[in-house]
Amino acid sequence: MYKAKNKQLPGNIQRLFTEREGGYNLRGELNMKQHYARTNIKSMCISICGVVLWNGLEEKIKQSINVIEFKKMYKKYIFTRHEHITPILASLHWLPIHFRIHFKILLFAFKSLNGLAPPYLSELLHPYTPTRCLRSADQLLLRQPKTKLKLRGDRAFAVAAPNLWNDLPQHIRQASSLSVFKSLVKTHLFSLAFDT
Repeated sequence: MYKAKNKQLPGNIQRLFTEREGGYNLRGELNMKQHYARTNIKSMCISICGVVLWNGLEEKIKQSINVIEFKKMYKKYIFTRHEHITPILASLHWLPIHFRIHFKILLFAFKSLNGLAPPYLSELLHPYTPTRCLRSADQLLLRQPKTKLKLRGDRAFAVAAPNLWNDLPQHIRQASSLSVFKSLVKTHLFSLAFDT
């Protein structure tokens, strides 16, 4: 496990690693009904990891956060530790942390482009306008700024959002509303995560 003094982790995540490796005391909740347990553990894991944008975070830290999620799932459900976690995640319709981060960034990008986000986020994204008449002019692409620093520059929202946005299929970028966009992006990321 990572030490709590790691400077890359926010304070609430640092506390997770100090509280017995993130294992909350869930013994009293084991007797709950299965449906309630499922929604409860899902909300706990999402509230811990889904709120923070960790684009470009070290894979070691992402793996540690995944381990915390898996420990909570094993305490809630009747899974053995020898079962592979991928089919369990797929059956619960959970995205792995890496794809959850991408989902949040894409959601902020969509909101920024459609006037649903604060102005300081909207100012960071600029539509791609080619100098000549090209077919790519009407594909709703974003201009990708160049960065000098590979590690920190590529993690910025102004760089990460256009990269992820331009990788989306065109029918997702042209979504008519926020709810349609969320559904399409989650389905797309789910298919990438689990190769369905």
